[in-house]
Amino acid sequence: MKTHEAISILSIVETSISLDALKKAYRKACKIFHPDINPTGEKMMKIVNSAYDFLKGKSFPLELEKENSTTSLPLELEKALNAVISLKGIDIEVCGVWIWVSGDTKTHKAVFKEAGYKWSGKKKMWYFRVEAQGFKGKRRAYSMNKIRTLHGSQSVQTKTYKKLA
Repeated sequence: MKTHEAISILSIVETSISLDALKKAYRKACKIFHPDINPTGEKMMKIVNSAYDFLKGKSFPLELEKENSTTSLPLELEKALNAVISLKGIDIEVCGVWIWVSGDTKTHKAVFKEAGYKWSGKKKMWYFRVEAQGFKGKRRAYSMNKIRTLHGSQSVQTKTYKKLA
């Protein structure tokens, strides 16, 4: 995970971040995504926890070059996860602030397109990232193993429903 990704996940907008500001942003995110409050927030809590753990290992105050104006990153990620979490036969993986979906995705193509996912022909997987984030950098053709190494990886358990007899 990169610093700007972790800051976006915690919705921090200051250019100079103290440890107290980090803790305050973490508590605010927990109030939104904690599984006891938000039934679908378990996946997002894992992402919020990894962002917090990543940032608390940094030296404070953290000085940023420019103000981070996007505050809806966690909500958009949760919306994208909820759009596909109940689909059958898919595997969902969160790498940094990207969501990658593999498995039997062909039958659910319309759902992915409607939710804002895009197809990666080289990886044969659907992916989601927040477009408004405007990440800058060189576009590289990394393998999924390289992406997992660089950004970490968390598998998301899809919802399974039992048939009532």
